[in-house]
Amino acid sequence: MSKIETINTHKVTLPTRRKHEWASSVGDPIGTHLLVEIRTSDGIVGWGETTPMATWGGVGGRYDGSTVDATRNLIDDYLAPRMLGEPVDNIVRLHRTMDSAVKGNTYAKAAVEMACYDAAGKALGVPVHTLLGGAVRQNVRACHSIGIMAQDAAIEEGVAAVREGITSLKIKTARNYADDVGIVRGLRAELGEDVDLRVDGNEGYPDVATAVRVTREQEEFGISICEQPLASDTGLAELRSRVNVGVMADESAWSVSDVARLNHAGAIDYFSLYVTKAGGLMKAVTSGRFAEAMGLSCDIGGSVEFGIGNAANLHLAAVLPAANLPSVLPLTAPEGAATTKVAGRYYMDDIVTQAFRYADGCLTVPSEPGLGIEVDTDKVRKYSS
Repeated sequence: MSKIETINTHKVTLPTRRKHEWASSVGDPIGTHLLVEIRTSDGIVGWGETTPMATWGGVGGRYDGSTVDATRNLIDDYLAPRMLGEPVDNIVRLHRTMDSAVKGNTYAKAAVEMACYDAAGKALGVPVHTLLGGAVRQNVRACHSIGIMAQDAAIEEGVAAVREGITSLKIKTARNYADDVGIVRGLRAELGEDVDLRVDGNEGYPDVATAVRVTREQEEFGISICEQPLASDTGLAELRSRVNVGVMADESAWSVSDVARLNHAGAIDYFSLYVTKAGGLMKAVTSGRFAEAMGLSCDIGGSVEFGIGNAANLHLAAVLPAANLPSVLPLTAPEGAATTKVAGRYYMDDIVTQAFRYADGCLTVPSEPGLGIEVDTDKVRKYSS
């Protein structure tokens, strides 16, 4: 089997369609990501992607926020030297090697592991979802995320996305409580009952009482999920006991042990599963299998990835029966190839050569070897810094 010969990192910034903000974000947090490129002894190239953010971490300081530059330095200085010569197909061994080099740092390890899965799939001639156990679905329902913005603009954004085929909308909340209710009210009035509406507070509410009050008002307009309005497990559990809508954890749920703890505390109905938070596809699959055993459902979340990371998310969604909720997955497309103007459009360009297949509100899981995407290296150079 192919062995790793080189590991290179690329800091890439894509042009965004609009500013995308949430309660805990600072500045313009999307659009600058880290790519990992590995080359093997057989001449195969594998690609990975990660999306660290300084203000993104676990509850109570359990996980640290990071930056693209810090993650790049960690990969270049700590992980890459230990990974050279390792076989790309032995993922358990790769994780042990990375864990011996540095503790934690799931976002860095996820990118390296993703590139290895891509290379291994190409070497074997199979898609990554085959390496993960086999697909149970070929299409994943896309949810369009509406960042924090004025009520009129948010409603206009949601209506436009639905006109382009989206059937599920996530509304970012917890900066202006009147808007939190007003946007849901306005969208329901414009869209009727057939469109799924969910809200995401990103730990932004100051206390349980406020979160309960706002959520109860939103429930009048048929929201399906209330995502991470509070930081603490106890806060989520109390909220869940006082509202009717299902509660989802995101910032609180990184590892399988986090999901087990939240489930035991009676704090969640759902959780948002990331490749990056978990530390890679292998560990994310473990969380997804646990969810299935516990009767939990999850979506596949992330940080509005470029085409590489988005492909990995689709492969993850494909293999997990529990990943049955609409997921915020970009409708990846290079400049000039997009089939929508608003729906799933967070970037004006991408570093892959072809648009992802989108129809009937769903993205199609890639079926080609590896991640199933071709990276445009000219675009990588164009947008690198």
